[in-house]
Amino acid sequence: MDSALFDFAEAALGKNSAMSWSLSGDVLRRQVAPVFARCSSQELTAEEACDVAMDFVAARVSNMLDVFSSLFTTLESRIDVQMHGEQFPALVELEEFFLGMNSEAQWAVDSEIAKRELHTLFDKVHRGVYGTRTGVYVFCDTILAKKEFYLELIHGMCLRLTEQIIAVKKAQETPDPGRLANGDD
Repeated sequence: MDSALFDFAEAALGKNSAMSWSLSGDVLRRQVAPVFARCSSQELTAEEACDVAMDFVAARVSNMLDVFSSLFTTLESRIDVQMHGEQFPALVELEEFFLGMNSEAQWAVDSEIAKRELHTLFDKVHRGVYGTRTGVYVFCDTILAKKEFYLELIHGMCLRLTEQIIAVKKAQETPDPGRLANGDD
């Protein structure tokens, strides 16, 4: 269980090799720079460029969610095996989070929300109001801010879960004075 919790916590800190390309700002910049260049030169419409860039983002988010889902399944299973019957509110919170029941996370991972937020940027690059470089930087900064927020949410829940597990383990290790008085131990 400890290693599963550690792996999950590492991922929440952005230190999981299976997510490295999904979390990399450099990879994102390399992916979208040509899209913005084509949008600026009007080889792509603002809508087309936005769609293509958001497809890249959707693939990144999908990979990140898949990795977290796998790590969470392993963690949940190991907690159940080692601490069967114990209730952890943070585990329920994480489960709801991965089921899409956390409204805060929706802003960070919903590609339709990002598309609505960033469409104006592509339009301005297409019309020449912003240059290609500005478009790339603003786009990447926005997507990376969403990623950081998402990781912060998961990290906070992971910390709460760790604290709850530690508290239960301590309670299990601490002898019950009532049991000692009755000679049960």
